[in-house]
Amino acid sequence: MMDMQNTRETWLSIYQQLEARAKSLHDSQSVAFGILEFYDSLSIEQRAEIHPLLAEWFVSDDSRHRYDAAFLAGERRIRELAPAVEAAIAHLDGVPGPEAQDEIEDLKHTLTDLIGDAYEK
Repeated sequence: MMDMQNTRETWLSIYQQLEARAKSLHDSQSVAFGILEFYDSLSIEQRAEIHPLLAEWFVSDDSRHRYDAAFLAGERRIRELAPAVEAAIAHLDGVPGPEAQDEIEDLKHTLTDLIGDAYEK
């Protein structure tokens, strides 16, 4: 069984491999589905070890990381990431431009999926 550091390193390694493959195929969606498949292959304990990394990705300057974290959190209803989604919304709230506003709206939908009607902002 992988320890916490190995789980994180393996996750990042697979993510990099998926990114390289997606770039060569011009298929950015394959990254999201690839990490979803890998996430599903992990044990419950290993998934919990990945959650802090996904929380970091929510407030990353890398829009691809933010997208992939939101995709995974939404697809697998990872409720533990709700505070990270809220942090991402707050982080993007001061960013000018329509892209940031669109991302905020998407994150609000993700948050609603995670915590239900308790989120009404």
